Amino acid sequence: MFVTCATLVPSLLLGWVAYFKTHQLQLEKTEYQLLRLVNYAAQSLEGLLQQRLDELNVFANSPVVRAGLEKHQRAEQSSGGGSVATAESDNRLTDYLELLMSEVDDYRDLLVTDMAGQLIAQTSSDGTSLNIPVEWLTRLTQPGLRLLPPVADSDGEDRILVAVPVDVNLGVRIGFFAGLIPMGSFARTLQLSPSMDGVELALVDRSGGMLAKALPSGETPNGISPDQAVAELFLHPGEVNIYHNRDGRKVAGLLVPATELPWGLVIEADYASTFAEVDRLRDIALAIMVLLLLGFGLLSFLVSRGILVPLKRLTGAAAEVAEGNLAVRVNPHGRDELGFAITVFNDMVTRLRASREQLERLTVTDPLTGLFTRNHILEVLGQQLQRFRRNGPRFSILMADLDHFKRINDQFGHLAGDAALERVGKLFLELLRSIDSAARYGGEEFLIILEQTGFQEALLTAERIRAAVESTELVFEGKRIQLTISIGVATVSEDAGRSAEEIVRSADRQLYRAKECGRNCVMPGRGFRLATHDGVVKDGG
Repeated sequence: MFVTCATLVPSLLLGWVAYFKTHQLQLEKTEYQLLRLVNYAAQSLEGLLQQRLDELNVFANSPVVRAGLEKHQRAEQSSGGGSVATAESDNRLTDYLELLMSEVDDYRDLLVTDMAGQLIAQTSSDGTSLNIPVEWLTRLTQPGLRLLPPVADSDGEDRILVAVPVDVNLGVRIGFFAGLIPMGSFARTLQLSPSMDGVELALVDRSGGMLAKALPSGETPNGISPDQAVAELFLHPGEVNIYHNRDGRKVAGLLVPATELPWGLVIEADYASTFAEVDRLRDIALAIMVLLLLGFGLLSFLVSRGILVPLKRLTGAAAEVAEGNLAVRVNPHGRDELGFAITVFNDMVTRLRASREQLERLTVTDPLTGLFTRNHILEVLGQQLQRFRRNGPRFSILMADLDHFKRINDQFGHLAGDAALERVGKLFLELLRSIDSAARYGGEEFLIILEQTGFQEALLTAERIRAAVESTELVFEGKRIQLTISIGVATVSEDAGRSAEEIVRSADRQLYRAKECGRNCVMPGRGFRLATHDGVVKDGG
């Protein structure tokens, strides 16, 4: 208990200290991030405005604009007003403005005025003349005014007028070239500025009016700061203030005045989301003691359970192995000492199972030929006969004997006889189906069970075996040995009452009949012979 308290108390104190320090660091980080974002947005807006001014200067310096203004000026100074020349000049200016409007998409309208603010030429994106406020045209002639405040368009969208002077030789000013810029272009610029989750950015004037706004992804808030808060932000530019915005949400915001614009950029970050990590750290600090207590208890439980449960499974599996169940397996448990013991145990059981399977194969397999033993083939025959008695498919058996086997042993030696038996066993395995069974019945005799095979199919299979053995050439110690085989056939079809021994004796009798007929032939159980050693099919009686 003392060790636990000595660990928990300092941890809790360190957690509280870390919380306050993190809160202070988060305030500084928020101020830095907001300043970085709002400064970038201010530069983007100023860059947008400068780009528009550069474009308007290029448009204003066109010979068409200068010529049109000069003709209009001369017509105004001449007697009678020169209506025809003025109309032609105005038409050329209008065509030029329409050509510019077809090439650029960032202007609501382009227009040209003289030095008195009189509108000379104008075009709009929808092909109809816009109602330019008179005060705008009047204020164009006042010194220093190149950016006029927003006015709502006929479709409800705010727009501002940006104008540049048109000068001729020696700096003589003869008029103005102006463009109407929708405030939506400023909003799109703000929208493309880097941002963060829960941050709102807006362009406001000094009266608190919102000119353009960029919404954070997935949010549609009702507004940015109220007018009073905006006025306070203008008094302390670049400083973070904590206040409630028009939504009633608590925010941390600051304002940066635009250098080239009579406006300011306000950026606000949601207070709750900004300090969510700090609050999470506080909650973690409060829960550290409880979590550690629960952790120590859970750790003790898991350690004991991680040892006792696998050990119990291991002892249970060992008991099953002792009773002869070699199919048991214990799931691996980690990479510790207990897991290593379980792995060794599973490997031991696998080896024991493989040894048992190998031993079982040796007990039922003849080591020389690779075929089944006599006892096993008789068991298979008994099982096959039981299935037949339960209305199963009929089957046939073949009793085969290697011809002149004693002569091979006497003439070439017992090793040659073993080689002959081995060769015949391999032929059986190659020729028979997977459902058939073959065994070395004794000496040079073989017993074959053909499942699901009738009388005619059995005869064909027996003949195929006989022909394959006859065509096989055995060379032993440089000497060629000709092999032949005699086969007796018996088929179980209707007489289900016969025993396995009777069926074997029936096939054996046919085998001896085949030997009496000259060997190297197949003798069916119906009194006729299928083939002789010379390959001619003959009837028998």
